[in-house]
Order: sequence, then C-alpha cells, then structure tokens
Amino acid sequence: MDTYETSLPDVADTIIELYHAHGTSEQFHSELKSDLDLERLPSGKFATNAVMLLLGLAAYNCLRVCGQEALRVEEQAPIR
Repeated sequence: MDTYETSLPDVADTIIELYHAHGTSEQFHSELKSDLDLERLPSGKFATNAVMLLLGLAAYNCLRVCGQEALRVEEQAPIR
C-alpha cells in the first residue's frame, strides 16, 4: 500500500496522475539540458541567462516540430 501526503486540493487519483507525469517532464528537462548544452548557463547575470534559456527553448521546440514532421512524412511515404 502506498501512502501520499499532500496539500493539493485535488482527489487522490488526480494527484497520483500528476506525480507520475512528473517523470515525463523530467525527461524533457533532461533533453533540454544535455542535448542543447544548457547544463550550465553562461553568465552570472540573471537577464543574460534568461535570454539564453528562452533561445534554448525556442531551438528545442523547433527541433521537436522538425522531428515530429519527419515522422509524419515518413508514415505517409509509400513503401518501396
């Protein structure tokens, strides 16, 4: 039997689903840090790091869209 303690107002099933979805979020976070080399931000200045993170997020999202489109196009291609 699992025991969870939380201050969230949601029902137990919803909270457990949120907890399990946390792993998916962590995977995207890991890809952003490692694949785009954003493990360490380049500056001691918050504003500079904020801009770098926003640019990294834009690049990551573009790469995800390209990857999803490539899969979609590959599915539609006739088999030879």
